[in-house]
Amino acid sequence: LGTTSKDPDASWGAKGHEMKVTPEGNKVTVVKHFFGYKVHALAETKHGLVTRLGVTTARVSDLDAADTLLHRHLTQKERSAIDVLTADKGYGCPVFVNELEKHTDIMTAFHLPQTMTKKGEHQDKWQAYMADEGRRAWRKERTVIERVFGDTKMNHGLKRCRYRTQMKLYLQASLSMMAHNLKRLIRTITGVRF
Repeated sequence: LGTTSKDPDASWGAKGHEMKVTPEGNKVTVVKHFFGYKVHALAETKHGLVTRLGVTTARVSDLDAADTLLHRHLTQKERSAIDVLTADKGYGCPVFVNELEKHTDIMTAFHLPQTMTKKGEHQDKWQAYMADEGRRAWRKERTVIERVFGDTKMNHGLKRCRYRTQMKLYLQASLSMMAHNLKRLIRTITGVRF
């Protein structure tokens, strides 16, 4: 991976896996690398409104960004108003889940990676976590935040970083999320979809 860039704030990160074909014709799974930033958001599930936003370089883990959003961007009063926090497998870390539930009284309903539920000394605890009916119902609400990102990427220009530097991407993401929120508010108030 290269080390020079025209964007001094951007960095290399990895997100998921992809299938590649070797010159010999064999299919192999490799880590998917990208250069740039990550946008992180908190959204409420009733109307799909974005309530908090953060932008990090690509090398920052999703867990660190979530911790920053929850503990540095939200006040104690705002955190106490959160009933349930849901997220995808990227946030399903035993330390993060335990810390949230013990120290903030926020119930979590994360999708956990199979490594937590299939092996290890605490697999029974995590299997019970995944089987809990209340958490299972809340995990379905994760689609709300996925729709937020889908809408902002497809309809509001957040698919690509248009400007260099992290601050300019924060501005771009903020405007995209504001456009999304305005659209959702108009739909909530008038019932008109667009």
